[in-house]
Amino acid sequence: MKILSRKRMAEGKFLALDVIEYEDDEGVVRKWESVSRTRCGGAVVVICRLVPSDELVLVKQFRPPAGNIMLEFPAGLVEDGEDPADAAKRELNEETGFQGRVKKLLPASFSSPGLTSEKVFWAVMEAPDTPESQRKTHFDESENIETVTVKRSELFSYLEKAMAEGVLIDSKLFAYAAGLED
Repeated sequence: MKILSRKRMAEGKFLALDVIEYEDDEGVVRKWESVSRTRCGGAVVVICRLVPSDELVLVKQFRPPAGNIMLEFPAGLVEDGEDPADAAKRELNEETGFQGRVKKLLPASFSSPGLTSEKVFWAVMEAPDTPESQRKTHFDESENIETVTVKRSELFSYLEKAMAEGVLIDSKLFAYAAGLED
């Protein structure tokens, strides 16, 4: 299996739509539509635990593609040339005001490989849970983000309650919560 060509159909500020022509494992030439990130080094998702309270830092924000409020981990784009760990610290601070330390940075993975080539880095972080540790947020002009903290032991029930109120849940957050249930 191999990629034969890529044709750019449209491009915006951060996304591009491509048609990929590839050869499958039986030698058949096929086409696939794909979205790719432009002008960045991928994305970072932040799993931040507050100590000593053992609460997770989450964010609620309106997501135009979903047309609704979403509950998710803090996340954002890795700027060109930026270290993903630095991007994680920056995004956590910009979106929530918390200043944390990266305990572990996972290698790049793909959250929706049938749709996009976007690589996603997962940063496992800790931040102190004191009034002084949460400072002013620094939203982009298009962002309106609410910071939410939830005890890890209560995460799944919190997600169920949020869904009952009409909030949509990011699949990465659901996967994490399901892992905590076992």
